[in-house]
Amino acid sequence: MVFIWGHEMTNEDFVNFIVDKFNSFEKRFDNFEKRLDGFEERFDEAITKIKMKLKKTLD
Repeated sequence: MVFIWGHEMTNEDFVNFIVDKFNSFEKRFDNFEKRLDGFEERFDEAITKIKMKLKKTLD
C-alpha cells in the first residue's frame, strides 16, 4: 500500500495515478508548445512588416 495526500492506494492505483499525472503534464506541455509556435509565427510576420516599412521609409 502507498499513502499519498492522506489516501491509501494500492501499488497499481499509485502507478496509474503517476501515469495519469504524466499524461496530463505532457498534454499541457504540447498545448504550450503549440501556443509558442503561434507566437513565433506572429512575431516573424510583425518583424517582416516592420522591415518592409523601414525599407519604404529609407527609399
